[in-house]
Amino acid sequence: PCRFKHVSKHAGVQASKAASSFLHVPKDSAKTHHTAVIAATLYRINWCNNDKRMARCRCGFEAERRSIWPHMAGCVAFPRSHVNGRHHAIVRQLKAWCDEVGWSAQQEVTLDAQSRIDLLVDTCSRTVMVDVTVNSPQAKTWAELPQDEVIRRITVGKERTYARHCSKPGELTVDLVTFYVDVFGALSAEATDFLRDIERQRLGEGLSTARMAERLAALAVCNTGMCAVRAGILPQWGADP
Repeated sequence: PCRFKHVSKHAGVQASKAASSFLHVPKDSAKTHHTAVIAATLYRINWCNNDKRMARCRCGFEAERRSIWPHMAGCVAFPRSHVNGRHHAIVRQLKAWCDEVGWSAQQEVTLDAQSRIDLLVDTCSRTVMVDVTVNSPQAKTWAELPQDEVIRRITVGKERTYARHCSKPGELTVDLVTFYVDVFGALSAEATDFLRDIERQRLGEGLSTARMAERLAALAVCNTGMCAVRAGILPQWGADP
C-alpha cells in the first residue's frame, strides 16, 4: 500500500478522484511504476498549494514550496527527468487519432533549414501544422503570469515562427494550430477546437472531444509523474511509497 504524509481527509478524496484519470490512458502508456502514479496524482491536485515555506530548485529558481515543487517536476536542470517524454506522448496520440479518421498525419516534419513542425496533417479541406506545446505554469518564465496570458504569449511566438509557412490569400489553405497542454492536463481553446474537428470526422463513433481531452490530460500528468520519479524528487513531495 502507498502512504501519503500530511494528508487531510479532503485531499485524500481529491487524490482518489485525480487517480481515476489514469483509467483513460491506453494500456501501453499506463505501464508506469507505482511511484509515478503517486507523483502524478500529487501533482494533478497541486499537493503543495498551502505550503508557503521557501525552497530553491537546482536551477536557482527560488519560490514558495507550493510553486517550486510543481516547477521541479519539469525543470531541465534535472537531466534524467526526460521532460520531452510528455511532449512526445501527446504528439503520438494526436497522430493516432488523425490516422483513425482518415487524415494523413506526418510526425516531426522539416519545413526548412530553420524549422520543424510536430505534426503536418492533411484534412479534407486544408493542411494543418500542429505545434504541440506542453508547458508548466510554474516554470520560471511564466510563474508570475495568469494562464491566459501565458497561452497568448506562446501562441504569438509560434505564429511568428511559422508565419512564412502559412497560406496567403489565393493559395491552398495551410493553417497553424498551437496545441497547448499544461502539465496539470488543461488544454487551450485552440487545442480543444482541434479535437472537436477530429470528433466531427468520427460521425458519432469513437471518443468524444471530452474523452480525448481526458486522455491527453492523463498522458501529460502521468508523464510528469515519471519526470518526478526520474529526477529523484518524489521524497521532497512528502510521499513515502
